[in-house]
Amino acid sequence: MHCENNMVDSHNVIVTKREVKLINGLQILIKFELLKMHFSLEREPMQSVTMECRSPAMTMVQKQYPYAEYRWKHNSETFRLQPVRMIYTREELTINNLVPKDSGAYTCAMEPKSGQHVVVVIYALTVGSLTQEVFENDDMVLDGYTKEFGKLFPKSIRYWYNPNGQRVYDKHALESRETVPRAGKAMAGNWTCIVEDKDVPRKWTTVRVHVVIKPVPPISVRARIYVKTHRNESIAIATCAIFVFVMMTYCVLKLLKRKQKRVQEEMENMKSVLGLKNKDTKDFDENIDDVTPLIANNKTNKCNT
Repeated sequence: MHCENNMVDSHNVIVTKREVKLINGLQILIKFELLKMHFSLEREPMQSVTMECRSPAMTMVQKQYPYAEYRWKHNSETFRLQPVRMIYTREELTINNLVPKDSGAYTCAMEPKSGQHVVVVIYALTVGSLTQEVFENDDMVLDGYTKEFGKLFPKSIRYWYNPNGQRVYDKHALESRETVPRAGKAMAGNWTCIVEDKDVPRKWTTVRVHVVIKPVPPISVRARIYVKTHRNESIAIATCAIFVFVMMTYCVLKLLKRKQKRVQEEMENMKSVLGLKNKDTKDFDENIDDVTPLIANNKTNKCNT
């Protein structure tokens, strides 16, 4: 009893050792259930789908933690609820009017205590085909949204079926993205990503992508496309370009000023060596010569007086 009442600090949340053991026990039970779980759903655009965050372990969780929270994620990112076409309850998520962007991996995580996250269910959902446009000879990036499967099932792999029906790019499911260098016309067509678990034979289809290879456009068109698709990067590049232009202009003007000053100094040195005088100096000397006799006459008149 004494050990059960000791306090443990986990993620800045104080829980008892008994609660830690209970949470660990639930995690083991949930992992065992995940090994038997297989939800790979396929829908057409504008259809609906309902995904449940429910399992036998959830009954135990609700008894022990009646106020536990449940959070959905879509492709490893916090799920953004759209009330117009989505209905969310504690144990269900319904999405109406599906679109291809809804494809990917959905996970429901339980939070029995603040700072404790336990994924209790995972779904793979494909909705039609995503369209991806790639310019010829550019790198093609395929995202299979398989990272969450790799986290839950350590021996799971992912691979793609190319437009010719060949299996390619076998990698661990944690490596969700595949970069294909210098995409050619042969890459055009339908690509399908599959996740396969080696421990328990089962497969999930996570996404279908329809690749369109477009001819290389002029530089001006590519620049406009880049600005539209990379707004923040474009602003940063423009800011840096303006800064560099201003600094270069300042440096050039400063160099020109120094050069002009050096030329003037060299001209003055040449004049002094050749015994030449500036026009202003010559005029001043001539004026002095004209005034000197007048000053002398005035002095003589004063003396005579």
